[in-house]
Amino acid sequence: YLFYLIIQKVNCSCESIPTPYTSVKSLTHPTLPIVYLSGLEFHIYSLDSCYGNLSLITSYPNDTHGFVISADAKYLYSCTLISSLLIFQIDSFGYLTYVNSIVLPSFCYDVAITNSGQYLYISETTRTIKTFEINSTNGDLTLIDSINTTLFIVGIDISPDNNFLYAADYLNSSVQIYQINSTSFKIELKTILYLNESIVDIKISRSGLYAYLMQRNTYTIIRCDVDTSTGLLSNLINYISVTQFANFIEISLDDRFIRIAGSNLTTFIQQTAQPIICNSTCITISATSSISSSISISSSISESPSSSISESPSSSISES
Repeated sequence: YLFYLIIQKVNCSCESIPTPYTSVKSLTHPTLPIVYLSGLEFHIYSLDSCYGNLSLITSYPNDTHGFVISADAKYLYSCTLISSLLIFQIDSFGYLTYVNSIVLPSFCYDVAITNSGQYLYISETTRTIKTFEINSTNGDLTLIDSINTTLFIVGIDISPDNNFLYAADYLNSSVQIYQINSTSFKIELKTILYLNESIVDIKISRSGLYAYLMQRNTYTIIRCDVDTSTGLLSNLINYISVTQFANFIEISLDDRFIRIAGSNLTTFIQQTAQPIICNSTCITISATSSISSSISISSSISESPSSSISESPSSSISES
């Protein structure tokens, strides 16, 4: 099918924090006013729940890329640049204690956990996605599946209903959508969404209704509607643009805040039906008007789009 980007004004930026090193990913603790930030060091920030503003509490000398917090908020799993997956215990204040590590055959980019808290998935530079079962007692992991993607997967995320895994393919400018087996929790490729620019991350809103895609070259986030029954993405719009290097996206637990990690850690407040009062440092973010190319979705498993890319929008939807 063919879909086209729409231009829209959407957000208010309430804070942009320069980071000591290029930041990779941020995550908010599900119950504590704490935000974790990975990079050449691992940082912990206190969170102002009203405006989303952050203040640095402490740092750990740990070179971390993607990471995730367990569903019960007892453990944090982090990918490192030394080809390992580290397991930390989270105490009642949000601080971390090293527990264990798993040696991997290659560098791990990102990690995601099902909402049920039973299964964990990682993306690796060997172009594989691995599935682990989580021991709820001690947080240990048991490998249960590994699939070759043939593509260069970076950011990954899972739908709130645990039915779909989404993977950002950097080299082929696409998003892979996998069906998660409801019994085994192994994944199977369902379809591929091809875009016109490299995608480094994808995150699904807590409501499950929207997907957010980070474009590498323009540092623009595209927002898509999610069909919760099929997992397919549609109605793509330019949503947020930043002027500096950007990596991963974080969506807050209430879907109100979006954080973008990169040269800075920037927090945006999403506009809703109810007006949101921002502080005086907020600015309105407008989508750029330069993108008019189409987006194609293919149900095939090939590495290149099966349909041609049209440069002029069309209101019709055609099969590819």
